[in-house]
Amino acid sequence: MPPRSPQPKGSRALLRPDTDMIILTDEQILAQASAICGDIASGMSAVKACRKKGRVVRSTFMLWVQGDKLGIQALYKAAMKERAHTFAEQMIDIADAVKKGSSDEIQAAKLAIETRKWNAARMEPSVYGDRVRTELANADDKPLRLTTAQEMTDDQLAAIAAGSGGRASGQA
Repeated sequence: MPPRSPQPKGSRALLRPDTDMIILTDEQILAQASAICGDIASGMSAVKACRKKGRVVRSTFMLWVQGDKLGIQALYKAAMKERAHTFAEQMIDIADAVKKGSSDEIQAAKLAIETRKWNAARMEPSVYGDRVRTELANADDKPLRLTTAQEMTDDQLAAIAAGSGGRASGQA
């Protein structure tokens, strides 16, 4: 195997199984990462986005994301967040497309919707997740303050034991 030529400053070498060594500048790397992230945001998997002609392999792309030298990690996170919203829109389109379909078409649509729903919930759990957050507030709409028994006075503990809900005599 012939020795590798030295890389120009500010560039990286990457290997594709189907091509020879390719040298990319930081600008080219950022352009590739932006294109891949654009495809991810539109609902495509990173695997498919990287398989497009002229793109780097997924493992190289993920190294760029993890290394984050050029801000690629922020691009990727934004793309994943947007993909969750894309999946939500696709679910509506899929449901609308099979309003009068056969049983098999309806089952296939349900599977496609459930798959997108599951993925969206993991990509953007605060929006599409199943977990419900409950916030308790008092009459003034202020958050409740929980008090432990160690923090209570003897009068407050006696009031609880007497069944007045922790309000000592004279408290409203």
